[in-house]
Amino acid sequence: MFGRQWFGPGSQLALDDQALLFEKILRKREFSKAIEVANLRIQNNEAIGYKGYWLRQRSRAIRLQGRSINRSVITLAFDGFWNGFNSHNNEILNLLKHCAYLIGSRIEIDSEDPDILIFSCFGDVSFNKYKNSTRILYLGENVRPDYSQSDYSLSFDISEYCGRNIYLPLWLLRSSKYAINTQDYKMYNSTELETPRLVNNAGNTVAYIGNNSTPNRIEAINELAKNGIIVDCFGSQTRPVTDKIETLQNYQYSLCFENTYTPGYVTEKLIDSFIGGTRPIYWGGAPHSIFNLSEHFVCDPYQDMKTNIKDFLVWKQYNSGKYLPQLLKTGAFEKTESYLTLKLSKIMMDLF
Repeated sequence: MFGRQWFGPGSQLALDDQALLFEKILRKREFSKAIEVANLRIQNNEAIGYKGYWLRQRSRAIRLQGRSINRSVITLAFDGFWNGFNSHNNEILNLLKHCAYLIGSRIEIDSEDPDILIFSCFGDVSFNKYKNSTRILYLGENVRPDYSQSDYSLSFDISEYCGRNIYLPLWLLRSSKYAINTQDYKMYNSTELETPRLVNNAGNTVAYIGNNSTPNRIEAINELAKNGIIVDCFGSQTRPVTDKIETLQNYQYSLCFENTYTPGYVTEKLIDSFIGGTRPIYWGGAPHSIFNLSEHFVCDPYQDMKTNIKDFLVWKQYNSGKYLPQLLKTGAFEKTESYLTLKLSKIMMDLF
């Protein structure tokens, strides 16, 4: 479903003017009017894809109309997530519970007939099972939202897509406020990222921890080697690690490259580098409005890697203090979280 990075015909049905108008009416709780709009669209659309979209929207409006106004429970289901994903214990669920709490509601899991379906791009989704649910697409990868099957999305995209998308970076979910107890990552307190950190007392060797040998990573490793700097490589293709943070604590520098480049797309790599006490050599689309990137080394995506590594070697000469500058700008975590929770809570409050 998400293999291509361009929008195919019918992939953005929810961004159509009539679909946006329908959603606006729905969120005003004018359900009878919304059903009338859907009926008109069903009658006027010959194309199967469009007709199917509006049939689903009508069913969704009828379901919402049938809910009790005073009902305080919002039911939820997850589908299409990665192997090992626990529908009853995960970061997204914790976030949604927090948002529901803000509006005086609570979340319960109902895999049979939920009010909201949270689905993702990691597996097949049983859409026929959730014809009446409001659907929210969660994208934990650098791919664009598809609005043929979803009503809203949570993604790395900084664009709001006409009010349909909410920016949800992975690093926020891994804060102690939403994180779950797992060996896959180390949770952190949000204030840690807004506070200078003692850098590891180590040599010039650079650590690289990753599972994908992308061309720019290989090129960076080779360019560093040409300049006398060794890169110790870890990951599934080289040396597997059981504790990423513990491994990083043996190094002063880390190669910190995202898989791909898109503004707003920033995963756990930059956060882990900072928590691990290393100076990141960063390549990626972390937003300058959130991250304190001017005090860390960031590769220029418009320069070749040879030039970037030369720039790093110069930067390295003038940045050798005992402390890492704060990674997030002061107040950036709270601002990002407030934006996210306000948008999600408003959807819940309007619809349910």
